[in-house]
Amino acid sequence: MASTNDHGAPDTQVIPRSTGQRRYSAEYKTRILAEYETLDKEGKGALLRREGL
Repeated sequence: MASTNDHGAPDTQVIPRSTGQRRYSAEYKTRILAEYETLDKEGKGALLRREGL
């Protein structure tokens, strides 16, 4: 549920995400790259979106 201000209007303030860099393990990188190499162009895009990369 979205928060509202005193006037009943939706709060439009943007809450920043984490300020630090993401860190990925070598195992994760290896797994994602191996999967990436097996996919066609559309599959590669889907993988990147799924993983948030």
